[in-house]
Amino acid sequence: INTELLLFIVKHESGFEEAAKNQNSSAGGIAQFLKSTWENAGCAGDRFNGLDNAECLIQFMRNPANISHWTADDQMFVWLFEAGFIEENGDLMREYWPESHKTIAVDNL
Repeated sequence: INTELLLFIVKHESGFEEAAKNQNSSAGGIAQFLKSTWENAGCAGDRFNGLDNAECLIQFMRNPANISHWTADDQMFVWLFEAGFIEENGDLMREYWPESHKTIAVDNL
């Protein structure tokens, strides 16, 4: 998992504030996971605990398609695109894919 990408997400979502809470949704914690996403991803612990949230983010981003959790927000899409993390279509740039997904993607061609 690319630490630059993970730190970028956390910086822009919460400014590294464990108690960050979106007033318009159930999103919370340093990576702003929705309560339902946290539960569906099988994340352990407390969304508002920085370590638990970081562990969930690492687990969640093992699948490159999960970048859509953040690109659904227009402003975050722009930030991720301008920083070179995503393509115009919203897909995660291949160089940021976890090694296991690069291998799977090549094997499936």
